[in-house]
Amino acid sequence: MKPFAFSLVVAGVSLLAAATAVTARAGTPPVAAIASDLGVGVDDLVACTLDARSHAEGAKGSPERKALVRALVLACLQDTRPDLTAAQFDAAVAKYRPAGESITD
Repeated sequence: MKPFAFSLVVAGVSLLAAATAVTARAGTPPVAAIASDLGVGVDDLVACTLDARSHAEGAKGSPERKALVRALVLACLQDTRPDLTAAQFDAAVAKYRPAGESITD
């Protein structure tokens, strides 16, 4: 690996570690734990969630948008893990959801 490329990798890992520490303190969901419970990779969960949020229409926080984001994330994850059920997805999300909050929107 060339020195420049190696430096980029090290910088990326450092940023990811810093971002993970900051978001953990900020009260965001434990993505690695949720991904593990779902049997998918962290990258897959993050990509599916970001994609769903970017394509979902409606007012942020509305019940309709939350339902759409949930459906889109589940469908995306099922591309990676076809045997993932809605019940398994809901259980994993609920396990880490702060009281009164949705982690999909």
